[in-house]
Amino acid sequence: MTNSPVELAQQVFEEFSVAAVSYVSFESEGKLLVIGSATQVLEVLPLLKVFSISVLSVGSSSSQEQARLFGAVSLIEAAVDIQLSGYLGAFTVAGITTQFDLILDLRPESSFQSVLNPIGYFHVNERKDLPLVIEPLNDLVGVFDKPKYFSYLKEKCAHSRNKIEGCRQCIDICSADAITSVNYQIEVNPYLCQGCGDCSVVCPSGAMNYQYPTRQEILDRLRSMLKAFFLAGGVRPVVLFCSIEDQGVLSSDVNEYLVYPLESLTSVGSEVWLSALAFGASQVVLYNAVPLLPSSEQTLNEALKVTHMILKGMGFSETLLYRSEGIDVQNTETELVTFLPATFAGDNDKRTVFRLAVDHLYQYASQQPHQVELLANAAWGEVQVASDLCTLCFSCVSSCPSGALQSGQSSPQLNFIESLCLQCNQCVSTCPEQAIELNARYIYKGIEARSSRRLHEESVFHCIECQKPFATEKMIVIMKDKLSGHPMFQGDAMKRLEMCEDCRIKSQFG
Repeated sequence: MTNSPVELAQQVFEEFSVAAVSYVSFESEGKLLVIGSATQVLEVLPLLKVFSISVLSVGSSSSQEQARLFGAVSLIEAAVDIQLSGYLGAFTVAGITTQFDLILDLRPESSFQSVLNPIGYFHVNERKDLPLVIEPLNDLVGVFDKPKYFSYLKEKCAHSRNKIEGCRQCIDICSADAITSVNYQIEVNPYLCQGCGDCSVVCPSGAMNYQYPTRQEILDRLRSMLKAFFLAGGVRPVVLFCSIEDQGVLSSDVNEYLVYPLESLTSVGSEVWLSALAFGASQVVLYNAVPLLPSSEQTLNEALKVTHMILKGMGFSETLLYRSEGIDVQNTETELVTFLPATFAGDNDKRTVFRLAVDHLYQYASQQPHQVELLANAAWGEVQVASDLCTLCFSCVSSCPSGALQSGQSSPQLNFIESLCLQCNQCVSTCPEQAIELNARYIYKGIEARSSRRLHEESVFHCIECQKPFATEKMIVIMKDKLSGHPMFQGDAMKRLEMCEDCRIKSQFG
């Protein structure tokens, strides 16, 4: 029996082997801390196995209960404000020197503010939920490895420059509170990261990447699947991205789709969705049956809005890329695209892949506009400079993390390369004159986006003594105006502002 194009494509998917780049190891000896009232703790103790148990007893309890606890566990006096930190194998409680491997918290409120609790921390305040919690807790003794889901490229990061904060999208979106800023530097705790991938999708530069699998592995696998589909005589393939968890819930009509299961639905973003269309997919479906984390829901929807704006700008229907939720995949009728598939290779650079995909789609688009306006949080756009305010101090140039803003080589100019701009807000925060604004948009023609253009230029001011160029005319005018009332710059002393550094020293000291 001959396999269908879909089956052959899925075989190609299975033939690709993807291994984690690196692992994070947790070691648990079963040292468990239970937090709760004496009544709650006594109720749960018979369910716990092979643990060395300590108890932080909170609330009132009878002397009989206290005695029973004292005979069964290591009893710790509870502080009024219990502060926990850590993860499986390394939990700490403020004010207590002992470390714990696991924590079972029976209080009404969780000790952690993050949406995702650390691995090894179990919070339950209803008796009916205890069996669901106790079963996995009892199994967490030993050494456990999980993939290190992310890679972070510090040199690409737009978080800060010169102790001024710019982009913080990864920090704000992380559900596990695994990403923090320490001394203006991004730090990621691999023990807290649980692989949702939201940070990778929102990162404008590609400094934060999902690496299990890598972007390049995903793209190479995707292109090979679609190539196999076409070689087998298939037409108009529909690619369906879902999580591995959701793959098991898919209904029986999955033979209509090229199913691409991922660790997390938000481990890939716009550059991969657009690449699927560029590689020949007639439609792309983002499917989930299990509800997403609130942060992942936000990440997915915002990325989808920006991608739809770029597709619509070229005349493509939004239904070429859509979400489907629930047990059954919702079919969306549309006029499916058909054109020569792209052949570009997989690459780990997020922005390069995005532009390659859009460039290919643009060739076959029914509309080929110059640009499209995007949402304010998009990672593409221009810098606008108010010429009447800018003094060409070049603070923005020194703060720009991507090199999008550049000074003139031999004259006072501010130049800009739009394809490099991350819309990270660093230049806006740095500018002392508040002369800069951002405008989110996407220029379709790559050669124009990659070309340098002048944002502002000023006339050169020459030293009144030696004629050496050393500043702009506007900067001298502003300095003279600001210092006109200063006692040190009265009379002939004001002329020193019109001198270069060398001539100023000669004038002052002889």
